[in-house]
Amino acid sequence: MDGLSPAGRMQSFGFALSSVSDAPSVRMAEWMPLVNLGLPRTGTTSFACAARALGLNPLHANSYLDSRGHPQVASWIPVSQSVRQPAPLIHWFDDALSGREQRLLQFDALSDIPFCVSHTNVPVRVRIPRVAPKATFVCTERSDSSWASSMVSHGYAGASYLARRYNLSLPYRNRTRLREAKRKHYLWECEGVPRLKISWPSHVLWAALCDALPTARRGRCAEAQNWTWPRQVQEHASDSAVSQNGVVCGFS
Repeated sequence: MDGLSPAGRMQSFGFALSSVSDAPSVRMAEWMPLVNLGLPRTGTTSFACAARALGLNPLHANSYLDSRGHPQVASWIPVSQSVRQPAPLIHWFDDALSGREQRLLQFDALSDIPFCVSHTNVPVRVRIPRVAPKATFVCTERSDSSWASSMVSHGYAGASYLARRYNLSLPYRNRTRLREAKRKHYLWECEGVPRLKISWPSHVLWAALCDALPTARRGRCAEAQNWTWPRQVQEHASDSAVSQNGVVCGFS
């Protein structure tokens, strides 16, 4: 590695340090979330659809699907606040991890924005297990050039996290700065975490996702090996519909 302490590496990445502490609770100790630490535009929607197909209840950004498969907004998550002119990072996720906000516990898969709103000097992949030791992690990933191009096309994706943390100008234009921000993020958050690369064949993606699940949640994994991976973000065509075996997934 680089020889830096965790705090030193955080500061070298431009992360502000804070003194938020973790406070485990009985409910958090039993929580078993599968957390996707991949950045927006890396296949996070596809991950949420795949998690739901396996029987999990995913929270994607601030949206989820109700029991009928209809999209709903978790209005109690302030992730949409100040996207184009990002305000200081939101501490809602810190409240959830410390037990002050319990509604997060109804979901057993997290993707896209929820993990980003935490603002501490400890990677989420380290911090969550301190209060939820049964948590597991994956990182959706996309090639640097394809990801940077997609971010420029969308202009403000993940801005409330990325723009402030890595001092990026909005709307995104500088692909070099974006690629550097991506490198820093994956080194900090995804080191040692299983990857889900969206360029992989479907059966490889399903196998990687299922390997990250606790044994008790792999009930549909054998069946899933014959499914097509739900793709919204593809390596070279990012606007295809999200579907699972021809059934449209409710996330968008």
